[in-house]
Amino acid sequence: MSEFNLINLNESAGKEPTVSARELYKALQVNWRFSEWWKSASRTLVEGQDFQPVGTPTPLKNRSGIAVKVLQDYQIDVRSAKHIAMMSQTEVGHQIRDYFIDIEERFNDPMYKMSQMVIFAQNQMKLVMDDANFGKRIKSSKDTSSVKTLAEFLTQNGFRIGQNTLFKLLRDEGYLCRRKGESFNLPNHQFVKQGLFEVNTTETIMENGQVRVNRTTKITQKGMDYFLKRYCTNAVAEA
Repeated sequence: MSEFNLINLNESAGKEPTVSARELYKALQVNWRFSEWWKSASRTLVEGQDFQPVGTPTPLKNRSGIAVKVLQDYQIDVRSAKHIAMMSQTEVGHQIRDYFIDIEERFNDPMYKMSQMVIFAQNQMKLVMDDANFGKRIKSSKDTSSVKTLAEFLTQNGFRIGQNTLFKLLRDEGYLCRRKGESFNLPNHQFVKQGLFEVNTTETIMENGQVRVNRTTKITQKGMDYFLKRYCTNAVAEA
């Protein structure tokens, strides 16, 4: 069943692994829309028990280049994923079901559980240190944060995204200016008025005596809360 290792497992010590509904959908070679398939496949599942809705930032090509969309996805527990695969009543579905059975057997092995608990303890210690450092960065920012810090904040809350991709997402969605020049990557005025952004202005005296003005986009605490709700709880696009 090695060809199905491409169905990535999301593993956390002490918890049953989960799989992406979109990855399962592709592996099952379903030939109808994801939203229609999911409505049928999940009709006997319970949200919060068998699956959790998630939003996944995904680069999509369009006429102007690459845009980042947030696609609706779901993290399904292995038991439910196995049931969905079996209900497809196809050869590939039965093969995927057997793959998930192998995963369940490995997960229930006592030695595997012990190793996962060790990893969990190590990760918890790292999270404590990361949270402490992140809190210090927020506190030292005088209630404003950089786009890099916002990207880290969103990633910690389940929306995995890097600084450059977040800049592009904010430009594509109209929060930041897309026009090349002095205003590039600065917030559009309406969102400054809403209190989501501030512009940090600094002056540097050059060797020739001229003054260079630097403007940096900063996210306010209101903006941090806004984008947490915007990207970590709402999936806004369907494929």
